[in-house]
Amino acid sequence: MGWSRWHSTRKRGLDIPFISVSGTIGEDIAVEMMKAGAHDYVMKDNLTRLGPAIQREILTAQERQKRRHAEAQLEHLATIVDSSEDAIISETLEGILLSWNHGATRIYGYTADEMIGHSIKVLLPPYRPDEVSEIYGKLRRGEHIDRFETVRLRKDGKAIDVSITISAVSDAEGKIVGASTIARDITERRQQENERLRLIEELTDALTHVKTLSGLLPICAWCKKIRDDQGYWQQVEAYVKDHSQADFTHGICPDCLKRLYPAYQARNQGN
Repeated sequence: MGWSRWHSTRKRGLDIPFISVSGTIGEDIAVEMMKAGAHDYVMKDNLTRLGPAIQREILTAQERQKRRHAEAQLEHLATIVDSSEDAIISETLEGILLSWNHGATRIYGYTADEMIGHSIKVLLPPYRPDEVSEIYGKLRRGEHIDRFETVRLRKDGKAIDVSITISAVSDAEGKIVGASTIARDITERRQQENERLRLIEELTDALTHVKTLSGLLPICAWCKKIRDDQGYWQQVEAYVKDHSQADFTHGICPDCLKRLYPAYQARNQGN
């Protein structure tokens, strides 16, 4: 492949090793070619170097390809992390923040510039001073913290409920050197749960105060008054209303209508 064709492949994004083989090239020209992107050069009077040079450059090209693939994967993962609605952050075991995604900014209100390099304790409410050290102690013991519900402070001072999952971060030797945290704002869900519990408590309380009638009730066989616990006689309506949540509407049954208002009943039957 000539120099011009190799340049053409480079413009198309192809990574093909280029080794110049010449019998007349001078060292100064060879250096310029290397600066321009050539990988090696071999003089015709020393072709024994050509085979090893080709093998070396092929291996080097494969390593470059692997590195580009790994970098593309890291970039893809970084895009996923940065676009997540959850707060995804990492910190040292001393609590110093190393990374901060857009989700963290949305949930906590702080930007990455405001938080990276600072302590995560700024997010802790004053009544939870030892929570971070307890969490890092668990991580050092190899424990995984999954969906731990707690409270954090926003930049505006508002306390929010969060569910967090924390994993240890290890170095190449397997030593735990930090932690990564995924946090989700559950404030709205917690408020809904609290409202549901409040309604249940109110219903339970109401049910415990419902007054019911039970046992034997002394009732007058003629006027139908009921004798209460203090010995007083009350109308049935008054007694039931005092001892339950029932109320009354009034009407006349057919038998009483016939007995008390026979003319009215006859007229209605005629109609």
